[in-house]
Amino acid sequence: MEITDAKKSKKMHAGHVEVAVAGLINYRAHTIVPNVSWGLGLNHECDMLVLDDKGRFTEIEIKVSRTDLKNDLKKPHG
Repeated sequence: MEITDAKKSKKMHAGHVEVAVAGLINYRAHTIVPNVSWGLGLNHECDMLVLDDKGRFTEIEIKVSRTDLKNDLKKPHG
């Protein structure tokens, strides 16, 4: 049903990408947390944070347009 809804929508958004990425990295074997903006010592917003079975975190940054990328480049990064 999610795929059908995505096909109806002409405009791609981060939710579509999050679902696709979760499927690629095996959401049943990893802990996936979307939109982390505080805690864990982060000083920035993280689009998706993945915890693997060895206790390692991987940050995934999601961009769906050039405008999204350009706006992110304007933000301060630490």
